[in-house]
Amino acid sequence: MSPVLVASAYRQLAPVEKAFVDGYVQSVEREYAGRNERISNALYRAIPTDVVEASRGLLDKPLVRAAISERINDLAAASELTVHRVIKELMGVAFASIGDYMQIGEDGHPNFDLARCTPEQLAAISSIEVDETFGRHGPSKKFKFKLHDKLAAIDKLARYMGLLEAENPFWRQENVRPQLVALPAHANDDQAADAYARFLNG
Repeated sequence: MSPVLVASAYRQLAPVEKAFVDGYVQSVEREYAGRNERISNALYRAIPTDVVEASRGLLDKPLVRAAISERINDLAAASELTVHRVIKELMGVAFASIGDYMQIGEDGHPNFDLARCTPEQLAAISSIEVDETFGRHGPSKKFKFKLHDKLAAIDKLARYMGLLEAENPFWRQENVRPQLVALPAHANDDQAADAYARFLNG
């Protein structure tokens, strides 16, 4: 059976859908902050009728509604400083990939597209530079961005998990192997192969 892959609804949105979700979630965030109420409560209340009508059918799309719930859940989780939140931020930096931010065009050149990035992926970006010049053959644009230090984030996660300690349970569990017992001199090839297989399989 093939593994089930769960993709971010927000990342799959078209730009106009993403703009609507961002605007709506921001308004919900302001509203609930003004009432000093947890934003997670918005997940259990109906979206106002006027907002549904103003969405021009966008809220009829399951993916848009899923993205709204996704973003509200993210904001609810981020509203408190917890170990989980810190680890999540470090994981976002540690496992960010250049492939998250670009697609290869038909001409074989990379096309950077930040519109479909999740907020976590955007948070992994340290800086963005756009250099636009106008030359003899028309305008040209160079786009460059830098991610936060992946190795530093991985190092912090490794230390949190105890992976850099001489006696850590993760390493010991993953690398434990039984000792190979010496075979008697009269063992045949089949017996030797069976003993070696048991050794490899633990």
